[in-house]
Amino acid sequence: MTGQPLDDEFWHVTEYYDNVRNKLKNLDPKLGQCHEINGTLPLRMCSTVGTNTLYSKSNYEASSITSIIKPAPDGYVPKNTKTPLYEGPDVHNPNYDIPEGEIDVLAIVSGRRLTERTHTMALGNNQDSYRVMNQTSATSSLRGMRERPSTRRLDTGIVPGTGWELFGEPQGLCDGTYDAVCAHSGDEECFLYGHHDDRGAIVGNEFSGWLVMTLQGVKEGMIVMKLHTWHYASENTRTKGWTEVNNGAADHRVLEEIEEEDEGPAFEWDRAYPTILDPPSGRRLMRSYETPELPDTFQFEYAIDGKITTLNKQEFLENKQNLQRVVETLTLLDDPNFTSNEKDVEVAIRLRGVERKINFGVSHIYW
Repeated sequence: MTGQPLDDEFWHVTEYYDNVRNKLKNLDPKLGQCHEINGTLPLRMCSTVGTNTLYSKSNYEASSITSIIKPAPDGYVPKNTKTPLYEGPDVHNPNYDIPEGEIDVLAIVSGRRLTERTHTMALGNNQDSYRVMNQTSATSSLRGMRERPSTRRLDTGIVPGTGWELFGEPQGLCDGTYDAVCAHSGDEECFLYGHHDDRGAIVGNEFSGWLVMTLQGVKEGMIVMKLHTWHYASENTRTKGWTEVNNGAADHRVLEEIEEEDEGPAFEWDRAYPTILDPPSGRRLMRSYETPELPDTFQFEYAIDGKITTLNKQEFLENKQNLQRVVETLTLLDDPNFTSNEKDVEVAIRLRGVERKINFGVSHIYW
């Protein structure tokens, strides 16, 4: 079955979506469960329509977190450098075939027959196309924002650091579709595994410096960041051996002599079951996703359009919210009077007082 057998009302849904949005704006807080987020996330989220988030997979070039990161003075931006071991789609998996006599939903919604040629064209057929999509996709969960290129970079005087690193993202186009070409780099154990899920992030520590991002079209006065507070030093190799911020390139503070650093447990990256090596027993154990003990010297700093806010250890732990397992958020802005007009906003974060012992990751940002 091909073509468009469905009635027009099922294809043109603008009126339907507008109706949903208008009801959301005027939702009685007593209805549903959204109001239960009060105290963990801005309650205004329950009645705000169109909040941007890094999650969309429709346009990798324009919608990845790397596309909003402000480059360091030397042009550095964290990116995925993994390359495929081989090109082209995987061998055909008959388990994906639609049984004879069953409805071909894909053919219906696409309005055409999915031939081998269009299938190949959709996937791309050269290594460069895979690499371009991959390098701009940041992490598997880090998609979204408006599909319009950034036309300007804000200048707040905060200099982007060179020590942030993309960790945990597989190679390829990993958008969850069954026929996507994903995870074909040489470090994969099974190329037909088909597991697209991931916990990737932009990972850094004190020596990484500032991570600076430009958020386009902020209008609701809300900025929420999803963090990973549990990364090991071994998961940021870029700063290995550094003893100063940006390896001394932009920060010449005199630091105390640093003892030989502990990289943390030996870590084996498996996107479904990440494990660590327990030296005493030689066994592999599931890694911890708990925030490690932060030193008393710990500081988390964030800046909004150049205005820096510093949180000490106690303040950070009080403000960080654990919504559920591996879901940690920090509200950077919740001010309905922040702006009367939509505008671009520069957001920056950095760690201080932890050297390489504490490593945080950024996986999502909502505004």
